[in-house]
Amino acid sequence: MATGRTQNTPTCFGDREVISADEFRSFCKQHGIESSIVEMENDNNQTVIDSYFEDGNPNISGWEPSMPDGEGWFVGSIHDTEDGPICVWFRNVDKAA
Repeated sequence: MATGRTQNTPTCFGDREVISADEFRSFCKQHGIESSIVEMENDNNQTVIDSYFEDGNPNISGWEPSMPDGEGWFVGSIHDTEDGPICVWFRNVDKAA
């Protein structure tokens, strides 16, 4: 999983750009959170999707990522990956329903 590191963004993962899935799961468990990932490519705003993937427009500010089912979710990160933009949602484990 990409950590979304830029020179102006603090991170829990040092200077690395990528962490393993196991390390990410361990991080979530250690902090009492669960995660859900929404890929822009498979989400609900076709205009922004077409602009990004077909026209090469990097502006995704019009994308409002769909929230996973249940309560207590908050955005942990919105960043680009090799496969396109994603939103990483988090919630406290005790909020899971």
